[in-house]
Amino acid sequence: MILITDTHIKGTIQGNEEFFSMLELFSQTEHDIVFLGDIFDLWLGIPEYEKPIHHKFIKWCLEEQNKRKIIFLEGNHEFYVFDKYSHLFHNKDKDFWIDEKKEIFFTHGDLINKEDNNYLILRKITKNNICRLFLKILPFGKNLVNYLKRKLTKPDKTHKKTLPAEQIDEFIERKSRSGFKYIFTGHFHLKSTIKHKNGITFFSLPDWEETKEITVFDIQSKNITNQHWQQLQKR
Repeated sequence: MILITDTHIKGTIQGNEEFFSMLELFSQTEHDIVFLGDIFDLWLGIPEYEKPIHHKFIKWCLEEQNKRKIIFLEGNHEFYVFDKYSHLFHNKDKDFWIDEKKEIFFTHGDLINKEDNNYLILRKITKNNICRLFLKILPFGKNLVNYLKRKLTKPDKTHKKTLPAEQIDEFIERKSRSGFKYIFTGHFHLKSTIKHKNGITFFSLPDWEETKEITVFDIQSKNITNQHWQQLQKR
């Protein structure tokens, strides 16, 4: 399978040819695809706020959904997307996915750091049906969206540039009690592997936005390779 996270696509279709070329390459492989969140820099699953670039991505998912598993986990830059398009994806929860053997836990990672209070409060306020309804019917909805853009793109991203070691350790401890052996996250924009004392291996994956790297994971052999997307082999 291919894991990809934090592409943070913004702008128009014409300005993101590389991203869609990569999706075309994915189509020429036999891999399942796991989108680990923040695929778009801001995506609200509400018709009034969606753009052609979102629709092009959804069209690709629709064409591929019967050819491979497509997992889409919402990041902190995506709102109400899974609720609207869950029929396209093979996961049942927007925040995590677990493999069939229940050994591997996949998540975006924005809920790991319980000390990131400002974000957690913002998430609680905005990621709910009441807020979604307000955005759909109230005339000042666009003002709220502009506020979200400012909050999500503020220059202070220190919580993503370093791994919150203590919080990750607590997260791993919790997941170990459920029998997981591997954890994959994005969000932190920092490639790192942590082999925990309890036997779990925690992977913080590289962000595609800056590195253009994807992760190829053989779920049978557990072999993991980070590589530039153009190095991906076709069938």
